[in-house]
This record gives sequence, C-alpha cells and structure tokens, in this order.
Amino acid sequence: MHNYKAIGVLALALMAAACGPADRLPPMNPPLEPRGDVPAWEPAVWPTIEAEPAFPVDASLLTGEPCAPPCWQGLKPGVTALQEVRAFLENSPFVADWREAAAPADGALYAWDWAAPEPSVRPNTLLVRGDLLAWMTLWPVEPAALEAVTGKFGPPAKVDLLDPATTGQAAWSMDLYYPAHGLRLTISDLAAGGGALCPAGDAAVQAVMYLPSGDLEGMIAAIYPNPVEQQDVIGRLLDWDGVNCLPLVD
Repeated sequence: MHNYKAIGVLALALMAAACGPADRLPPMNPPLEPRGDVPAWEPAVWPTIEAEPAFPVDASLLTGEPCAPPCWQGLKPGVTALQEVRAFLENSPFVADWREAAAPADGALYAWDWAAPEPSVRPNTLLVRGDLLAWMTLWPVEPAALEAVTGKFGPPAKVDLLDPATTGQAAWSMDLYYPAHGLRLTISDLAAGGGALCPAGDAAVQAVMYLPSGDLEGMIAAIYPNPVEQQDVIGRLLDWDGVNCLPLVD
C-alpha cells in the first residue's frame, strides 16, 4: 500500500513540473548564429524572352526569302496562274481579308489586307490578266528605308517625280524603277522647295510594286496600258542622282 502511495506522489510531482512556468524549460530551437562562409541569398535572375510578333511581318524585299524580286512569297508576275493566286489569298498567313475589286476590262483585281493588329491604311492589290498574275502592289507594315534599298539593288534605272496634283496626296512622291528586278518602289511624303526635291536616305519605301522583269518600256506599259499615259510617264523620267536634289518637272 505504501508503495502505491509513493508512486502516486511521484507522478503528481512530475505533472506539476511539466505545467510550471515556461521560463523554467530550456529553449527547444535555439537561434542559429550567422556563418561568414555562407553567401547571402539573392533572387535568381532569369533571361528576358522577347515575345514573338502575333502576326507575320514581311521583310522579303531586303532578305530575298523565300524568293527575291520579282517573286514575292512564291508569287511571280507573268508566271503565277490565277488558281495559285486565289490559293494564296485563301491560305497565306499574311492575308487577313481579301475581295475582288473593280478592275479593267482585261483583268481581275484582288484587294487584300495584312494580317496585323492595326487595319491596313491601303489594301494590297494583285492584278490578273488572262490567267496569269500581271503585277502586285504592296504597302508594307514595316517599310524599308531608301538607303537600305539602294544598298541592296543599287541605283534605279530611272526615277519619276509626282506632284500632289497628280497623285492626290498631300506631298510630292518619287517612283524608283528597277526593271531588271521587276520593281517599282514609291517614296512619299517628300518635301519640295526651291524648285527641287531632295530625298533623304532614311525616307521610307511606302509602296512596292512587283512586275515581270525586263526593260523599262515594257514595265511602264504593264503599269499604264494607255499609250498616251505611257509617253507622259516616259517624258517625266529622270536619272538617279543619289540623295542629291532633283529638279522638279513642270
């Protein structure tokens, strides 16, 4: 009996000790002392990943990919058939919307917009005569600079200065003819003063026209079917003089 009492007293003493003030117990997790040989933590630096554009941007005028002028994205004036033109309009990632527009009696004109977030200022156009693509006119989303074009293709064979009254635009423009490449490039919004037009090297190529390569007269005839208009254009043509000032034609 006395043994049981002794055991009970001992158990009560242990319970009382366990329930005593917290400062009587040793700390369970003592703080760690800082170590000088361990480097301080720094957040990880991840490489910056530039987002790809959500729409295709055409740079083939300067890169020549997938084909060089007068070819553009597999379309070649004087070679590509109507069926291939329509297949391009239906399936190309560059095309957001297309429609058949008013055209001359001897052809079919197709207008289409770039697949880009901003609406096209002007539609791109393809003219089909008979069963073959005759020419294409593109208004690039990201225009090339004049100096980049002349660096790529050299000086144009001839240039044509167009006054606002002729084009309906607010400023003078210039057409650069590259018959060997089947190209006519247009630079617009050029300022004129003192009876001369002075193109800048960073002037943007606003429009690119693809035609069958050949001679200059044939190129002008393909653009301007009217013989009177052809002679008028030929009479205005000037030699290229770099980015030096060119006299305006009255």
